[in-house]
Amino acid sequence: TGPDNYSKEVAVIGASSVTVDNLVPGNYTVTEVESSAAIDKYDLEVTGGGSVTVAANATAETTVTNTYTQQKGALKITKALGEGAPDAADNTEYKFTITGPDNYSKTVTIKGAGSVTIGDLEPGNYTVTEDKDGAKIANYDLTVTGDDGKTIEVKAGETVEAKITNTYEDNTSSGKGKLTITKTITAGAPEEADDTVFAFTVTGIGFSQTVFITG
Repeated sequence: TGPDNYSKEVAVIGASSVTVDNLVPGNYTVTEVESSAAIDKYDLEVTGGGSVTVAANATAETTVTNTYTQQKGALKITKALGEGAPDAADNTEYKFTITGPDNYSKTVTIKGAGSVTIGDLEPGNYTVTEDKDGAKIANYDLTVTGDDGKTIEVKAGETVEAKITNTYEDNTSSGKGKLTITKTITAGAPEEADDTVFAFTVTGIGFSQTVFITG
């Protein structure tokens, strides 16, 4: 834009230049149409341009610089608990290690079923690994499913989710106990005793079962 309501739009492709001819001497303003320079997943900073004085029989020059910075991504880690999880699971601090590009490593925790989001991540492949020892609960078997240990691609300007589910199964048969019967044979017993099948009847409160031990 310039004197006497002058206005003109020009274009360049990539890093190059364009010359506007037949300008009346005076002050002009060069402004980039930033919407035309936008690139998906990148932040844009435009410097230069602005006010330019055009003199008679001379060519003025201005430089407009575009700086593009790739947008960062985010990773949301969601901890889910399978059906029938014990009450203790709600109070357990679950620990996760996140590794990624350029030796990236970070540890986060989630208490019970919940989620945490890690932002400002360089786009690339990441891995989320749960500390399974820390996730164990006494008298329960633990099964971890979902995105644990899998490759998760974090994309610029986006939030991707890694969902990891912990399923707990009571390994004490719903709170019941166990009984181990050990058969010993004293010295001097005949050799046939080693091959004998010994039968035992176990009875209790509403319970009766016969078990066998060989030798």
